[in-house]
Amino acid sequence: MLFVSIEPGYGPNGPKISRSDLVSRFGQPASTESKEVSRDPRDPTDTELWILTTWEYPGLRITTLGEKVSPGRFWVDEGEISGTKAPLPYGVRVGQSIDRWRRQFGQPNCIDGRPTYESHFPHGEELWFFGPPYYQVVLFVDGAGKVQRIRWDHPPQH
Repeated sequence: MLFVSIEPGYGPNGPKISRSDLVSRFGQPASTESKEVSRDPRDPTDTELWILTTWEYPGLRITTLGEKVSPGRFWVDEGEISGTKAPLPYGVRVGQSIDRWRRQFGQPNCIDGRPTYESHFPHGEELWFFGPPYYQVVLFVDGAGKVQRIRWDHPPQH
């Protein structure tokens, strides 16, 4: 689907990547910020800590999660693109009409009033995942129908 190819190792079940993998793909970030977070904040008995890092690039923000025991390897957890020059596959980009996105990917779902594409494929299209979508891509569209920014993440049920 849409963003599996943007980030190698997307999601907690994907292969881990390193800082050098991310830098070789996007260059040096403008800034990074890391903090320790609970592995499962919904479970008060879970005391395992992960390292959440936010990588800021012009027009692109990526959030990664890594285990505290191996902080140099992590998964891409979510991201947001607001710049028209941020690399996107399939000939789509921020600034285009929502109609261009529809021609490429079909009619999006509408979740919370926003056009949203969902994928049930955790590692590309070779393995179907039953249950809630594995990840979603939310489009933020202005009144003229232009995509102003996009966000990809795991839906709340995941």
